[in-house]
Amino acid sequence: MSGRDLRAFLAGHRAEDTEKLTQRLKNGLGLAKYKPVQYEELQAMVEAKRLSSEHIEYKVKKTLRAAQERKESSLLRQHRQVWTSEAYRLDIARERAEADIRSFLNRSRLEVQENGNVPSELLEYELHLEQEREAFQLATVDPVYQLREDLLYRMTSGPLAGNQDAEWEQVLQQVVFVKEQQQGLMDRLEKECFSLQQELSASGLEASLDSAAVDECVAALVRVPQEVLTADCPYTDLKLSLITAFHSLSDKYTQRLETVHNRLLGMDRNCGWCEEDHQRFLHTACQYCPQLRNHRGLCMDMLHRVLPHISTAELSAHRRSWDWYKFSQERERLLLECWNRDWTALLLRALEVLEEARDKHREQQNLQKQRTHQQHICAQLRQKVQQWHEQQEEIACLEAAIAARWEEEERERQREEQDREYTKRSKQKQQVREFREEQQRRTVEWRRREEARLTQLRGEMEEQAQRDKER
Repeated sequence: MSGRDLRAFLAGHRAEDTEKLTQRLKNGLGLAKYKPVQYEELQAMVEAKRLSSEHIEYKVKKTLRAAQERKESSLLRQHRQVWTSEAYRLDIARERAEADIRSFLNRSRLEVQENGNVPSELLEYELHLEQEREAFQLATVDPVYQLREDLLYRMTSGPLAGNQDAEWEQVLQQVVFVKEQQQGLMDRLEKECFSLQQELSASGLEASLDSAAVDECVAALVRVPQEVLTADCPYTDLKLSLITAFHSLSDKYTQRLETVHNRLLGMDRNCGWCEEDHQRFLHTACQYCPQLRNHRGLCMDMLHRVLPHISTAELSAHRRSWDWYKFSQERERLLLECWNRDWTALLLRALEVLEEARDKHREQQNLQKQRTHQQHICAQLRQKVQQWHEQQEEIACLEAAIAARWEEEERERQREEQDREYTKRSKQKQQVREFREEQQRRTVEWRRREEARLTQLRGEMEEQAQRDKER
């Protein structure tokens, strides 16, 4: 744009022109090109748009709430299936335990023992428990069922009369009283259960028994068998080599056990949690076996319900710690079993070698002139022991490789699980994004149709105004 065009484009503005135009509008002498604004129509349009947006927001919230309810009902249905199977399993276990106790008590009646008062005390204790169970059922369970039957009868007996309001008030008071009584009873039972768990955990009976059993097994496997120490062996070096073989076997497995124990340093049976939370975690986790579909998601959902004060990250970390603790315990058990197996095999082999040595020595005593033959036999025996050492070393290398491969597979499984969780979250985010884009597209389409309709209405109004003006 040139300077001349700019000067032509600029227009002068004077305040008196605006004042004149305002005065003309006040006097009703406005120009035809100026039209009064229809504020009522604009207000109605704004109100309609606001109501439409509120309706859309309500439908979106309703859809989200329905989806959440469907998800919750699906989870509860799956949990109910797990609870049903768990209740069935517990009933079978309870019946089996009761049958074992009854069988034991029946055998105790027939057998004559030195402490003959023990079966009678057990029978008395069983009778006492049965009486307490019946009294508890009579005081707590039966009133609830009676109240339930009474309410069902009242609800199915027909329409209520006008004079039954007072009776229903009494029934409601009774229901509230029973609820409060049951809640107090459940609180008392939970306190008693928690106190018993604290007593059991304070005694440390299970942990002491486990550690004592492991220590006893290790002490039995570390020592050299008396059969080898007191055996009559004509060859001192052979006997020393057998004793050395037992010591090397003990050193090898002792180092492995120390490695497993070092992994468990700083970890207890509860993996850093309190006894109550850990027991709830174990009780919940054991119900969801890996054969179930989506067992990890169901287990995590139930853990959130049982332990609402613990976050998802803490639950996952505790699950990994517990898996590591169980893996270490299983590794310790396998080491003890392998140690016992190798120790037994070495003992049998040592006894066999000692027997062979005694036989050979008797032959040598009968054939004192065959010195060369005697040395050859000793060399063969040493070679057998050395070969057994090599076999044991090879077995140890294979077991170490297998253990390393197990650990690598466990880490790979954890990585795959993390990748699956990430993929699942990404898919859910993509679905949410697509849902929002679809909502935005629908909103834009609705607005476009409304604007087109508005434009059409304005055109019709202008045409009508033009026709009115021409008329």
